[in-house]
Amino acid sequence: IHRKVPHKTDFALEESLDASHVFTSVLPRFASDFPIEVGVWKDDREVRLGQLVYEEELKYPPAVRFVGKENMLYSVMMVNPDDLRSEGTRQYLHWVLINVPAQEAAKGFSSLEEWHTPYEGEMEEPVPYHRPLPRVGSQERLVIVVLEHRKPLVLKHLARNILHKRHMMNVEDYVDVLQEFTDARPIIVAASFIRAAATTEDAFRAESLDE
Repeated sequence: IHRKVPHKTDFALEESLDASHVFTSVLPRFASDFPIEVGVWKDDREVRLGQLVYEEELKYPPAVRFVGKENMLYSVMMVNPDDLRSEGTRQYLHWVLINVPAQEAAKGFSSLEEWHTPYEGEMEEPVPYHRPLPRVGSQERLVIVVLEHRKPLVLKHLARNILHKRHMMNVEDYVDVLQEFTDARPIIVAASFIRAAATTEDAFRAESLDE
């Protein structure tokens, strides 16, 4: 119910999402309205679609930038379908930011300040960023999903409680919940991904993976 036929399709992006099995394991198939630029910054290096990023570069949330539509709002989810803490069709939820105005998306945005307390319907971070910890010797997909909605997304009890179970996320099912139980009725309009790899196996990583 949240699929959409856009005016223009980014075929290169579609092919990349197909080749990386993002469509089959994470998202329903949709025609991409616009490409997302995902910036993960280290030593002035910007990592783009499908490129490899090491875990120390992911200590802080990525900068996300894209050109949306004027007068529309956007919400962003970052999930990992390869995390062993999630099974079957579930993904590990690393980050959620909602109600991003189009003008903020065009400038680029990242995590909100910890002291930020939003009013209902304002830009909000209901799921703070949780650093990915990929397994040693593996590469794990980090998928950034963009939802578009005209009305502010207001998360009530059910929609908010689902987000608390990071290891049980299913993006497609969650968007269905938002469609049914919120006035915003968001749709998936874009997605991108990067690949995360481990560089060390230290006590911190082992302890974090047991959380």
